[in-house]
Amino acid sequence: MSAVVLLQVFFRFVIYVPFPWSEEISRYLMIWLGMLGSFVALREGRHIGVTFLVERLPAAANRVIAPLVQAALIVFLSVIAREGWDLALFNASQKSPALMVPMVYPYLAIPVGAALMVLELTAGLFRHLFPAAETEAG
Repeated sequence: MSAVVLLQVFFRFVIYVPFPWSEEISRYLMIWLGMLGSFVALREGRHIGVTFLVERLPAAANRVIAPLVQAALIVFLSVIAREGWDLALFNASQKSPALMVPMVYPYLAIPVGAALMVLELTAGLFRHLFPAAETEAG
């Protein structure tokens, strides 16, 4: 994405022949990077979260609340993935203005990113609920 933007700036202001497709492809790449980056941040425990109240709970309450929060996130992201899939299929016949690619590809970033986050949260939930399985495998 950075290379496309740098080439666009060079061609627009130095050579005076701008690419008509550079803004569009960089926008789609930014959306994909955002969704895939959310998955990576979630996997590494760096995703944004408000833990102010959870950190002040006793350890016993935290053991109960944490899986419930993960389950709620799984449900929420499952809805996002399903609706994103429907949106991508709905726009599959539409073509992008400059690149003329089917709009299903940019829209697929939503269900793919949400599904990856659901898988990661589900794995984390199983690790939380069945800690012995992790120590036996490791």
